[in-house]
Amino acid sequence: MNFSEIKNHCNHVSKISAELIDKYLLYYAAERENLEPYMNAQIKKYKQASRELHPSSLNIFKSEFIAHRIFKKDGLVHRYLQQSEIKKIPAEQFEFLQANAAKPWRYCFAQLLDNPENEFFKMIDVFTGEEFLLYSRSIQQTLTEMNPRLWFLLISDNGMCYQTFGLVVPLNSFLPDDIYFFGTEINPDIDSDEKLMNELEKNPFPFFMLTIVASHPVVYSGDHEMRICQAYDDYLNFDTKKLEKDFEIELRNGVYKLSLRHWTENPHFAIAYFDTIENCLLRTAFTYEGFYKLTEAMEQYGLALNAEPDISVTPTIINTGSKILNKKIQYNPYDKLFVTDKKQENDESLKKMNQFTQKLVHVINSGKEIDIKKLADDAGISEETANQLYSSFKENLAKKKG
Repeated sequence: MNFSEIKNHCNHVSKISAELIDKYLLYYAAERENLEPYMNAQIKKYKQASRELHPSSLNIFKSEFIAHRIFKKDGLVHRYLQQSEIKKIPAEQFEFLQANAAKPWRYCFAQLLDNPENEFFKMIDVFTGEEFLLYSRSIQQTLTEMNPRLWFLLISDNGMCYQTFGLVVPLNSFLPDDIYFFGTEINPDIDSDEKLMNELEKNPFPFFMLTIVASHPVVYSGDHEMRICQAYDDYLNFDTKKLEKDFEIELRNGVYKLSLRHWTENPHFAIAYFDTIENCLLRTAFTYEGFYKLTEAMEQYGLALNAEPDISVTPTIINTGSKILNKKIQYNPYDKLFVTDKKQENDESLKKMNQFTQKLVHVINSGKEIDIKKLADDAGISEETANQLYSSFKENLAKKKG
C-alpha cells in the first residue's frame, strides 16, 4: 500500500473541502434550510452540558451537523446538484459533490485496531463491524497524550481511504456498552445496534455533549475497574432459603435482596434481587470480578446463569448521561427499596471518588501543579484515598502509553 500516494490524495481532498464546504456550502445550506434556529434549540435542550463546552467546540459541532445534513444518505447534496447556483462552482468542486453524493458521510463510534503508518489508522466501527482505513492528523496527535478506548467521528470516503470532518472526539474511558446504554436513555425504543445508529444519524446533539468527559480516565479502585454490571434472568420457582449460607437475605415489598457475603463492600457491591411478583432475578455488581463471583455463587445452587452481564457501564456514563439529558438515570429499580445509611454512604463515597478523578484530570490537562490534598478536600475524600486513586491513575496511564 502506497501511503505517500494516499496521503497526497487526502491533502488534495482536504483543500477542496476547505474551499467548497468550509467557505461556502455550510453557509449556503444553513441559510437555505434555516438550520440556525434548530441547532440553537438543540444546544439549549442540553444546556447543562453545553455550558461546559467551549463556544468554538459548539460552532464546530454546528458545522458538523450541517455537513452531515448535506452529505448523509439521501442528504441535501442530491437536491443541490440540480440547482443552477451550485452548477456554477468550479468543475473540480462539482465533481467532489457528485462523488460524495454517491458515498454518504456518517457518524460512527470506532476503535483503533492498528497504526500501520504515521497518521493512518485501521479502525473498526463498533456498531456495524466495518473495518476501514482512516487518515487523521488529529488522532495521531491525541495518541501522544492518551490512548482512548473509543472515538466519536464523522467520516467520509474519499475513494482511497476515509477522512474525518469536524471534531475528532476521543472517549478515554467508554466502551461500546456505555454508548449503547446512553442511546437507550435518549430513546427507550432502541433495542438494536441498527436503531442506535439511526438515532445518532437523526439526532447527534446529545452524543456531541459526551465531549465534556472526553479525557476522563477509567475509574479504578485499587486494581479493579469500576463498572456497573447487571443481568436479568427469568425464574418461576426460585427458593431463596437455599442461599442463606452464602448470602445475607432481606425481603421488602415482595423483593428479596441477596447480598453475597464478603463481596458487598467497596468496590464490588455484589448483590442480587429476586422479584417474586415479576419472577425475575437481577444480578448487580460494581466490578467485573464482583459480578463473576456473584454468578459463580448462585450457580452452586443449581441456577443456570449467563456468566457475562447484560450491561456493563461506567459510573461516568450514568453521571454524565444524567447531566446531558437533565434527568436522574435509574439503572436499578430495586435499590431504593433497601436504602440504608450504609448504602447512602457507599453511594456518596463513589460519587466523591468520581468527582476527585474528574478534578484531577482537569488539573493535569491545564498543566497546573497537582495539589492532592486540596483536590481531596474539594472532593470530600481522605488524602489517603486520593493518593491511592492518583497512584492507580498514573499506573494505568503508564500501561496505556507503554
